[in-house]
Amino acid sequence: MTQVEGFGLERGETLRYRGNAFNSNRIARLKLDIMVIEERVEEIIKMLVEKGRTGEVGDGKITVYDINQVVRIRTGDKGEQAILPSK
Repeated sequence: MTQVEGFGLERGETLRYRGNAFNSNRIARLKLDIMVIEERVEEIIKMLVEKGRTGEVGDGKITVYDINQVVRIRTGDKGEQAILPSK
């Protein structure tokens, strides 16, 4: 999980500091990076959409990337074996 800032349709928020109000162009967000084997991608997307949807602006986006190589440093496992829980 990474703390990030951004804006979409909300166009920022009003913040208060020591009694003074000021407008911020950015809103604090969280970015989740989740790595799964290819066969589970659609299942994970479906679950995230079902559980994460509020119907309000700001629900977020899901972006899917292909990963060319994964290596678990501790064991030297590569590919799917590096993604799956170690034994």
